[in-house]
Amino acid sequence: MTPQQLSGAAQSASRKWASASSELRTECVLALAAGIDSARDVILRENQLDLTEGRSAGLSPALLDRLLLDDSRLDAMIEGIKHVAKLPDILGQKLRTYEHPSGMSIESVRVPIGVVLMIYESRPNVSSDSAALCLKTGNAVILRGGKEARRSNLAIVNAMSGAAASSGLPEGTLSFVEDQRR
Repeated sequence: MTPQQLSGAAQSASRKWASASSELRTECVLALAAGIDSARDVILRENQLDLTEGRSAGLSPALLDRLLLDDSRLDAMIEGIKHVAKLPDILGQKLRTYEHPSGMSIESVRVPIGVVLMIYESRPNVSSDSAALCLKTGNAVILRGGKEARRSNLAIVNAMSGAAASSGLPEGTLSFVEDQRR
């Protein structure tokens, strides 16, 4: 899909997702973790391809370390998602209420933003962190990671979106920009 198509799909999905129950949002966030766990082999294989390409391109050891995924880092990503799933639901919370001089009662209430576009560099774990936080708060998310981690990010997002869709996540709520052009 083109970025324009992704944004249109995300905007449509965000309207449905914003009204999803807290239970459904939590269930879908937990599905992200299950998706990563079940696709562990694919994610690690794709990450090795990114690392091989990064070494050939002369990436620094520090950048290669940020790019590296292994079982312990995947476990940390999964635990991070589970932590987000346990966070209290903030949607619908009244922040303040006041009465206008006309007698009208005005409330400030937490609502989803709608669609969040996350652009980030070579840390594949940002894909899972961003997806979990956005979905928990009722937002659709479009992820765009750095070219160095393209395969890793795509494998992670595909694993998460497939698992979350099985739990009721509307299509287009979680997507990834594959086009690496600026």
